[in-house]
Amino acid sequence: MKTRNFNFFLAILILLPYNNTCCERSSVVEHNLAKVAMRVRFPSLAPLINKSKSFKLSILARVIEFFILIFEVNDLIKNKEAIIMSIGLKHGEVILENHQVEWEEYAKKIISILKTILGDDALAIEHIGSTSLPSIKAKPIIDIAVGVKNLDLILSYNDVLNENGFIFRESDHEEQLLYTVKDKLNPDIAKSYIHVVTFNSKAWKNYLSFRDYLLKNEDAAKRYEALKIKLAEKYRNDRKSYTSSKQKFIDEILQKVNY
Repeated sequence: MKTRNFNFFLAILILLPYNNTCCERSSVVEHNLAKVAMRVRFPSLAPLINKSKSFKLSILARVIEFFILIFEVNDLIKNKEAIIMSIGLKHGEVILENHQVEWEEYAKKIISILKTILGDDALAIEHIGSTSLPSIKAKPIIDIAVGVKNLDLILSYNDVLNENGFIFRESDHEEQLLYTVKDKLNPDIAKSYIHVVTFNSKAWKNYLSFRDYLLKNEDAAKRYEALKIKLAEKYRNDRKSYTSSKQKFIDEILQKVNY
């Protein structure tokens, strides 16, 4: 209803009598008015605007500029929301996105919270996985590795971890504990995985060594990205197969690394 009323108002302004001697139509205003006409879902106004030669400019130009500003600010807000919402995927889903600075900021936030909760029982906490690699695409799920003295000791933190959004999910791997951070508005979306392992264990070294090797070797990183893109197209809704199909490449890289 509001859009219809505004369309009517805009049409009235366009069709108002004009004075050729005081107001000549400018190409800038013509362009802006055409933008408004298209944005308010009244595209039939565009041809009318393009054919018209002059109109009552002074007040109308200000109105046009006002609405253009509103639309541009609204677009900025929507784009920012899109960036924020780009962290997280539904279970089993595989979507790759270009690297975003927001992933790094989110990882720092998660690491800070974990340090506060676990204190000295967390010997080191690192941002790992493809979201820690600026040069390649990644699933928008932030992987964090936590190196600890004793896995059983960390289990005693489960209640406080859960209260802060870290949900215990056991683990798909031996000698690891897995926690998930889910989207508050949509619990079907996982935003972060927390991999708790013994500090300096093979798993800990593998996580860091693989990340650090790809950070230093862009050719290998790009080969990894190409593989990920190919697998993402094949296993768009089968993350388990997507993940297992990358393991051969990961193993080859780890064989090159000397601890």
